[in-house]
Amino acid sequence: MFFLGPTNSYVVYLQEYHTHIFPTTPTTTLSWIGCLQFGTQSMLAIGAGILVKRFDVRLVVAFGCMLSGVSLLVASACKSPIAPLFTQGFLLGIGGSCIQVPAVSLPGQ
Repeated sequence: MFFLGPTNSYVVYLQEYHTHIFPTTPTTTLSWIGCLQFGTQSMLAIGAGILVKRFDVRLVVAFGCMLSGVSLLVASACKSPIAPLFTQGFLLGIGGSCIQVPAVSLPGQ
């Protein structure tokens, strides 16, 4: 839920951001939040795989869940359109990569 939900349903966030929270900000600017979120999640999957090898899988997933939850909570309190770019875009991407690697690779093992 934490790594696929916000990424696949970012258009819901985008509509809410553009309609109610940041109505004067162009949609193209707000769409960078979802792009950064997916890009960070995909690019840091290699690093998350290294963390899974070095540490316990449960520890990496717990860190990813906590970071994802905190980033969404902090993003809900943002007043500037740049702040969700860091919180929801970057931090949720990091947390999502820590969840994605074990969730995708471990069931096959």
